[in-house]
Amino acid sequence: AVLTGGASRRMGRDKALVEVDGIAMVRRVAESLAAAGCSPVIAVGGDEAALGFLGMTMVADRFPGEGPLGGILSALDATGGPTLVVATDMPWLDPATVGLLLAHTGRGDLDAVIARSDRLEPLCAVWWPSSSAALGARFVAGERAVHRAIHGLRVMEVVVATTAVTNVNRPDDIGRARTVGGAETAGSVPRMSIQEVSVDELATALQHGREHGREQGQKHGQSGARVIDVREVDEYVAGHVPGAVHVALGSVPDHIDAFRGPDDVPTYVICRSGARSMRAAEFLGEHGVVTMNVAGGTLAWINGGHPVVTGDQPS
Repeated sequence: AVLTGGASRRMGRDKALVEVDGIAMVRRVAESLAAAGCSPVIAVGGDEAALGFLGMTMVADRFPGEGPLGGILSALDATGGPTLVVATDMPWLDPATVGLLLAHTGRGDLDAVIARSDRLEPLCAVWWPSSSAALGARFVAGERAVHRAIHGLRVMEVVVATTAVTNVNRPDDIGRARTVGGAETAGSVPRMSIQEVSVDELATALQHGREHGREQGQKHGQSGARVIDVREVDEYVAGHVPGAVHVALGSVPDHIDAFRGPDDVPTYVICRSGARSMRAAEFLGEHGVVTMNVAGGTLAWINGGHPVVTGDQPS
């Protein structure tokens, strides 16, 4: 669901209809949701005729003029199941980022999965019907801020690139958001430049690390390379790269220091296939921590015939 019922006061016109690189923002967001597997994709609130002209199906905002919390409640009421709800003013949201959130929709122990960039992004989140009663009660009590309304809910945070959830609130935000670190983008989400290595390159680095460690009298050769696995704990326990330390993707913002090390010790970030680890690497890069992403992830490591360790310990 795309929230399209905002007043757009700072923009001066309906943000949903503002074009970025020739495409209305609501269409850009909706197309990313659809490409990631969301179906149907609906608009909540706004100009029904204009949205219909853009091919969007609109459902009424039950609480017009009351902010995005009312829109989230309206979306949950319209769908009846786990629902990804996104603000219309995130025109550089991409399907890969959406997929990171949708990956957890099969879980039954959550009320929400919320994106986190350099801050919590509650207007880019999956909401379960179980969240509706608590959110509704807080709405009735007068709360309108989504980040406060989630207090007490079972929330999982998923790290995403800040650029993917950049808001466009004013006309000049469009040009400003396109330029990140001096690099001009052409209609796509600007990304940080993250170095990637293959699993074979990782294996070589770890071997060199072990050899260096033996020379220095260290048991595991930690001085040569570090690997951090950002998958969920059950994935990690089932099999991981020998020596890899576990830091789940959702907890990366709280454990940034775990990725820091001596300048001469590279840190490799790995997940199942390379997508989650790339998000972690981008997030860390935005916070001044340089890491390398392992392309293909643990699947490629296993398929390449490299050894794995099971259990909740690195080795």
